[in-house]
Amino acid sequence: MADRIESRRAPLLAGLLTMTASTLLYCFSISPYMLAVARALQGTSAVLIWVVGLALLVDTMGAADSGYAMGWTTVAWCLGSTIGPFTGGVVYDLAGHYAVFGVAFAVLGFDIFLRDILIERRDAEKWNAQVKTQSYGTMADDSPSEAASRDTKVVPDTAPDASADDGTAVTSTSTPTSSQSSHLPVALQLLLNVRILANLFGAFALSCSICALETVLPLYTQRVFNWSPTLSGACLTVLSGPIIIDPFIGKLAASPKKRKVLAGLGFALGSVAFFALTAVTESATVVRKSLLWGMLGVVGLGYSLTATPVMLDISTVVEANEKRCPGIYGPGKGVATSFALYNVATASGSLVGPAVAGWEKQTIGWTGLCMSLGIVFAITAATATLFCGGWIGQKESVESVEEH
Repeated sequence: MADRIESRRAPLLAGLLTMTASTLLYCFSISPYMLAVARALQGTSAVLIWVVGLALLVDTMGAADSGYAMGWTTVAWCLGSTIGPFTGGVVYDLAGHYAVFGVAFAVLGFDIFLRDILIERRDAEKWNAQVKTQSYGTMADDSPSEAASRDTKVVPDTAPDASADDGTAVTSTSTPTSSQSSHLPVALQLLLNVRILANLFGAFALSCSICALETVLPLYTQRVFNWSPTLSGACLTVLSGPIIIDPFIGKLAASPKKRKVLAGLGFALGSVAFFALTAVTESATVVRKSLLWGMLGVVGLGYSLTATPVMLDISTVVEANEKRCPGIYGPGKGVATSFALYNVATASGSLVGPAVAGWEKQTIGWTGLCMSLGIVFAITAATATLFCGGWIGQKESVESVEEH
């Protein structure tokens, strides 16, 4: 839907208004049914805001330069997830139920105000072009032909694109290709690209593993080490600690070769850490406790090394294909649809991870669960090394419509 609407502002505002309605229901709910509706609206708004927000980021920064910004997006998400519950608890203790929702409404209102005054890049470029056209018309020293010549240069997006990933300019052609005239839905076109599929599998593996640990780890450590719920929950904070380096990783990931190395290395480290976690058994020794904390930190590091490169590589492929065959993905250039698929992959992981983790813990135990996660990460390390940043067998990483 977002790719069919020229402006990103409208879907963002729709998402925030849906979130406001959800918060109102949470605040005044008097039955489980109202809570269920509120939760459904909350999920809908989260999808709208996350998908369209990332699409707006790529529209503004360009796929080649958006890795750094994506890294900060991950940091902001992590901080919000950490600060939100703490702030809610403090406000609830001091002022009660309605004060907590008052804070939420204030944040939503401010965000809606920011979305309302948002100036998108495409609008700014149109205004700049109009202003320059008018100013050229008032210059007595310029001939009409010179002014027209300069007017044609006021389109930044037609410059050679660094996101081609091979260091060469991507020249678009007006001659339609067979892919360009395809009537396949945009989502299906993207799913037919093996490189995008590999990145989506990586996103699924990341989400599945984190959610699996969040489900099983607290209960396991409470039983094995006799830890309190607070200490068991603190284990999960170790996973999010390395996220602070995400902006730096995003900057490195602008290079396709470094993107491939980062993604492959991150999944490989995660695989090794999960296999090492199989040694954290019933014996509550200091060594095993230290191993648990250390390997959870390695898993978190692997997540930080892979999350942004995987997300960036998807948008880079889409942008490069669009530049080669303009209009292939419709007016929205497929950016929002690609992030929607990314969101589906992560959401699927968050559903599958807890269910499978609970089942494996009951049937094959902690050791079997960690081994299965290690195998998944090992497979993902291979696919990331082969496809992320371009097919490993190519001398030059080129995102083309017919790639793979």
